[in-house]
Order: sequence, then C-alpha cells, then structure tokens
Amino acid sequence: LQAQPNEYLRTPQEAKALYQGAESLVKNAEKLLDECHFEIRLGVSKNKKTLLGSVIEDWHFFESEAKKGFRNRYGKKNPVLTERFEREMEIIRQKDFTSYYLITHDMIQFARSKGFPHVGRGSGANSMIAYCMGITNVDPIALDLYFERFLNPSRSSPPDFDIDFSWQNRDEVIQYMFDKHGTRHTSLLGTHTTMKARMMIRELGKVFGLPKEEIDKLAENSAYYGQKDPYLQKVLHYTRHMVAKEFPANISIHAGGILITERPIYAYTATEIPPKGFPVSHFEMHNAEDI
Repeated sequence: LQAQPNEYLRTPQEAKALYQGAESLVKNAEKLLDECHFEIRLGVSKNKKTLLGSVIEDWHFFESEAKKGFRNRYGKKNPVLTERFEREMEIIRQKDFTSYYLITHDMIQFARSKGFPHVGRGSGANSMIAYCMGITNVDPIALDLYFERFLNPSRSSPPDFDIDFSWQNRDEVIQYMFDKHGTRHTSLLGTHTTMKARMMIRELGKVFGLPKEEIDKLAENSAYYGQKDPYLQKVLHYTRHMVAKEFPANISIHAGGILITERPIYAYTATEIPPKGFPVSHFEMHNAEDI
C-alpha cells in the first residue's frame, strides 16, 4: 500500500509535539545526537603504520630483509642493480610504505610456512624489492619492468599487491591476518550489489501491495502488463529511476581486499559479520581509496 498522508518525516517541532508529557525522552535523544561526532580527514593514510610497533624497527628489519633477498636473487652487486635497489628503497621510504611491504611479506612468510601455493601479480611485480623479499617471483630487471608503474613520488593513491591463493587456503590466510592484526583493526573489504530491473519490480510491487501473481507477470513482461494499471505504471516508473541510479541492494564481500588500519576499523566504517565469519566493511574499494 502507498504511504498514508500522516506517514512522512516530521519536523523537530512536530516530533516534539508527539512526546508531550515525556519531554525527558526528547532531551535525552537531543543530548545523544549532540554528543555524536564523525569526521574523516581525507588525503591522510589510515593504514597500519608499523608491523613491529616502531617506524625505526620496521625500517631496519625491512632494509635487512630486502638486502638479504637481493643477495639471494642476484648474487653479486653491479651498478645497475644497485641503483635500482637504492632508488626503490628511497621511494618506499619517502612514501611511507615500509609497513605495507612488511605486512605483505609477513603474510607470504606465513603462507610459505604452511606450504600454501601463491602468486604475486599485477603492478606489484614491477618492484625489485618485492621480488627480493619473495612477495613476487617475477624479475622486473630481466623483463625490463618500470617500478614507477607501481609506485612513484607523484602517485597520490596507495598501490596494492595482488596475491592469489587457492580457494582451499584462502580462509586460513585471512584468519591469520585477523589474528595477527586484530579484529579491531582488520576487516574484509565490502562491495555493493545493485538492484536490477526484475528485482526492483518485485520489491516495489510488494511496497504497492500488488498480488504476487501480478508482480510475477510484470517482472516477466513489463512492457505489456505495465499498460494495464496505474499502480503498475508507478512500479515501472520508480524501477527505471532506481536502476539508473544504481540503487544498492546489499553488501557483499570483495574478492580479495583486506583493510588493516592504525585506529580501530570502526573509526571509519561500520562492519557486519556475514556467514563467512569475518567482519566486512560497509564501504567498497573506491570509498576505501578515497578515505
């Protein structure tokens, strides 16, 4: 059924009038609203800042692991390799992505300890340091890959490593990440599924109180049945509008994104626990990048 004339969002004055004799409830609600404050500074990284608890400790460990990996991968130094290695290290330091490399490296070490096969791919394979640390297994020098495609001083958005695991091992790797970094600071990345025409017709049909038979017919043949009734016309009108606006249907789980934050994750987003059992953020990839 359609909304009745008295079913609308009331003004504060109208709402207060409904609580005459119980003004304390209104005052408590107003006090609670006044105490609520939410602010996000954009352009400032919210990612976890250290793996070991100290920026200095992180850098020393990162430098040690990178140099050890350099010796394992390339053996003796030469000027070309050394220049590339030092340039990448300096850019990583400048952009403050030491912890990001270390967190990924730590995850890879866990996977190796369990014998889980994995593949590092995407633009992260352009990094010699990632190759030296075993995050990827593609030699960017041999393939003449440019590190700047992955990370450069002018890049404002953070890069990301794409690491593929078998579906048989994924949940154990994810569980390790939650155990390592804590559920207060970790969540899976959400994604938003949007309403399609048939789904929207069915939902709006229920809103307008249409019989199931009519809803089924309209969903199957909207061009024909939409001519018959003004309510059906309204359903189709709102369906076209809401589908065009990509109206969200529900929250799902991104194929592989994990958020690990310095402050508790709920400082930025609400989370929910789907049947899979891991907290999922309410925002999706593009929101996460912007924030």
